[in-house]
Amino acid sequence: MILTISNSEYHARSELSNSQLKLFGKSPAHLICGHSGINPNNARVGTSYHAIVLEGGKDCIAITEKRGRSSKDDRKWWADYFNGEFGATVDTTQKVEFWFPEIERQTGKTIVSAEEKNAIDQMYFSYLDNQEAVDLLEDTEPELSLVNSINGVDCRSRPDAHNRSRIVDVKTCEDASERGFARACAKFGYHRQEAFYSLIHYVEYGDWPQSFKFIAQEKTPPYPCVVYELDDEAKENGIWLVERDLERYKECLESGEWPSYPNNDSLRIPIYEKQTFDIITESGLVSL
Repeated sequence: MILTISNSEYHARSELSNSQLKLFGKSPAHLICGHSGINPNNARVGTSYHAIVLEGGKDCIAITEKRGRSSKDDRKWWADYFNGEFGATVDTTQKVEFWFPEIERQTGKTIVSAEEKNAIDQMYFSYLDNQEAVDLLEDTEPELSLVNSINGVDCRSRPDAHNRSRIVDVKTCEDASERGFARACAKFGYHRQEAFYSLIHYVEYGDWPQSFKFIAQEKTPPYPCVVYELDDEAKENGIWLVERDLERYKECLESGEWPSYPNNDSLRIPIYEKQTFDIITESGLVSL
């Protein structure tokens, strides 16, 4: 089932999402806790870049004013500014960290600084210079929600852009080089995401997407924009992880138990250097 709903409506739904299954993969207890570890401040630039690439950038507000925020007069000035510029009523007598989230709640727009807005503009120009990236988003629908059942579990996905034959995911990153983005894929589970989205696509359309591409966009100069597709090994591992965790998720639902990490009396650690130790015993010198 394909739904045209807002992002907030999507996140309010009860079906299992990729981010939730990823938390479950860390441990069932992490899913129940619901802590994603995502810093909202770090997400602002990515959210705004997605908006400008996928939806014309209409939901980004740049705050360029440099006035102080401590005195009574300053706070009144900011309240008038927010109301006059954005039509937002903000109680600026409250803590400063509440101001921008309140504007975002009332306007549905993302707040960024003037410096961040300049970076977003440069990122967008870099995207426009990559014709393959631009072509990938042609004839696709952005931010549509898909809801279907995978292996007996009700699931939902919200691809950045997709159509009948392909899925495109836009990622802002610190390092868009081949090595850097590969590490990000492994760290953040982008191969899991591809598998999850592709499985829902398969249930919806009856066949696998012909392609799943990532648009990797660096957030700092020179703002390179690169298109990547995962190799077969990464794709297969992503499917294995998703299917494994869906089975475990069903077991937790049935048992009502959501454990954290298991005990382990044989912990394997990554060994980067092998060292030799010489120990003098009664039998002589022994190397370990």
